Amino acid sequence: MREVQRGRLLAAAVEVVAESGYAGMSMARVTGRAGVSRGTFYELFEDREDCFLAAFDDSIIRIASVAAPAYEGEQRWEERVRAGLTSMLECIGGGPGLGSLPVVEALSAGPRVLDRRAQWLARLTSIIERGSSVVKPG
Repeated sequence: MREVQRGRLLAAAVEVVAESGYAGMSMARVTGRAGVSRGTFYELFEDREDCFLAAFDDSIIRIASVAAPAYEGEQRWEERVRAGLTSMLECIGGGPGLGSLPVVEALSAGPRVLDRRAQWLARLTSIIERGSSVVKPG
């Protein structure tokens, strides 16, 4: 039951952020949208930043679960990058907030979210740079 409520809260957080941005995300709006009590919210999350961070992580994991297999399914680096980016863009275009939450709204969230975003971007950069080092110019 706890995981179901957590999932509902995360989905509600994504929806609220898609509608109102991080600034408009409040515990009350998220719990109201999710149909979950305030007490349950605080059993699962410390505060709204903690909830947003969990929604951020969930969004990144969902995007990566689509992009990584597409990337790995190709042989050449250029094809890998194209397949990974195409699948990522299709994924974030498929649901409200899935793209804006980790890309745009994370910039206005707290320092823990910014740190996590920087970690994910560093991982993505490392993957791309690793492959680009084997590509010969010309």
